[in-house]
Amino acid sequence: MHLLGIAAYTEDSAVCLLDESGAAAARESGFSRSYNPGEFPLRALNHCLQSAEITAADADYAVLSEKPFLHFASLLAGHLAAWPSSYGEFVREMPLWLERRLTLPDYLRRETGFRGTVLFAPHHAAHAAAAFYQSGFERAALLVMD
Repeated sequence: MHLLGIAAYTEDSAVCLLDESGAAAARESGFSRSYNPGEFPLRALNHCLQSAEITAADADYAVLSEKPFLHFASLLAGHLAAWPSSYGEFVREMPLWLERRLTLPDYLRRETGFRGTVLFAPHHAAHAAAAFYQSGFERAALLVMD
């Protein structure tokens, strides 16, 4: 089984690939050589897939680090609370949200050929899983401070 963990469109966009033989992980900024909030980590994804000698179509699951609609609802609430001073940021952010972020599973399938099941992990659970599954421990106590 091949499982992809994807954090997309954040300042720390990254991918982790887990399978029976181990793990591969990469941050998008390691390939772009710059701070790139708002990117889908396509280069990091390709790196992880190549390290396992598979394609995105071979992956069984993709776990996204947030539910796009929950994040979008929080974003809208913040813009409304700060309106009208938030107008400029609102206008800059909405095209990306409407084009890619709200439809992230569709974007993933369209851009990479992924055909597996898409799951969503709560944001802090994704941090904990990223630490635990690379640790090599069978059991662990985890604390996430974000």
